[in-house]
Amino acid sequence: TIIAGDADLYVGFEPKLRTGDPEVFSSDQFGSDVVFIPADDPAHRKYCNKDVIDKKGECVYYIAVLGYRDTAFTIEANLADGKPTELEPFEPQEGKTLQSGSALFTATLSKEAFEDEINVKVTPKTGDPDLYVMVVSSSVLKDGTGGLGSLKDTDQATVHKSLHALGDEAVTLSTEQLKADRERAQCGKGANTPDCMLLIQVYGFEQSEFS
Repeated sequence: TIIAGDADLYVGFEPKLRTGDPEVFSSDQFGSDVVFIPADDPAHRKYCNKDVIDKKGECVYYIAVLGYRDTAFTIEANLADGKPTELEPFEPQEGKTLQSGSALFTATLSKEAFEDEINVKVTPKTGDPDLYVMVVSSSVLKDGTGGLGSLKDTDQATVHKSLHALGDEAVTLSTEQLKADRERAQCGKGANTPDCMLLIQVYGFEQSEFS
């Protein structure tokens, strides 16, 4: 957070942080900067995984603040527990996210859920949140693979989006879309397959509060 001046922020996994390095996360906005490292990012998985923790006991992140001019600032690091918030139908959940950050929510899909359309709506209180919705296998949530954090289609999930500049964001999944997504995710097809989950990702185009 900039108090005076202007600086850029770099975060990586090696002591030397080089601009342009795909394994270095950076923010060079005018004013305060925020960097988010998704759990499923390839560089994060490379340098911070079970083998690394078993061997070294920890994951190390290197942070550099480069002053574009004389600058005073504060710096803060937060580690989320990585677990999405479980939603109940028709029970609004409040949330917030920093700029370029995400908040994750899930809902378990019963067999009956695929017989009617599903509506997901985000109402901003402040800022500009965007909405991403996908049907995923419960195994994806256990191992952290798939579409988590990527905001892009994968072999296992189709992402449905609502990206308006102002007002509510809403995604409606028809029964046809739900069943097609279930096939793609290979879930909810009987006792020998994992449950289907509705994964909802609210992305902060700006720092936002929402329900």
